[in-house]
Amino acid sequence: MSPALRGSTRATRKRRRGRGRPAARGNDFDSREALLHAAHELLTDSGGRSVPLAAICRRAGVDVAMVSYHFGGKRGLMISLFERICVGWPADLDALLALPTDTHRKLHIHVREIVRNFQRYPYVTRLMTELIMSSKPGTAKRLAHIFVRPLTDFYRRLFAQGLGARELRKLDPMFFFFSIVGACEFIFAARPLLASAFGVTSIDPDIERKYVDHTVELLLKGIEAR
Repeated sequence: MSPALRGSTRATRKRRRGRGRPAARGNDFDSREALLHAAHELLTDSGGRSVPLAAICRRAGVDVAMVSYHFGGKRGLMISLFERICVGWPADLDALLALPTDTHRKLHIHVREIVRNFQRYPYVTRLMTELIMSSKPGTAKRLAHIFVRPLTDFYRRLFAQGLGARELRKLDPMFFFFSIVGACEFIFAARPLLASAFGVTSIDPDIERKYVDHTVELLLKGIEAR
């Protein structure tokens, strides 16, 4: 994925002053990356449920004071992790739209990548919801837009291409966002149900491929030009 974003304003001020800097194993970049990586691993293992800051620091091999130094606290760490997941989407979606292929193929590639992202980051929807619900309005709006805007803008432009080529019909990008993301995400959010009801304990490459094909076919039957 894309490189991590810079830390909080408070942490930046501390680095500029050179004060209040706790001891850490390795350099600043290494300790910051270790915390982000540890948070990702533990959230993945927990299925998106909140994990203690002490556990994150223990997994990262970093003193807890480094969380405040880099991120301003646990909340800042979680926001930075969420931003890291989303930051590369606009460029990737622009590149997909520019491919010299039909809109059906572009949608198939898009669904495949969404499914793979939920495979890599199964906690992202829960993390986003918790951050938005616990944030002040301005921060909540910014975080929501990081996730939503690249996708809804992509759908708007994809539908425009599809209409021009008489391959797709016009749909509301907002509603399509919830339809497509919901369809791709639920199989990962409901893994305990998948195991208990169907005996599927892991989503291997074969199940992933079949689910992508199923989802794309289901979507296309609803958005093909009539």
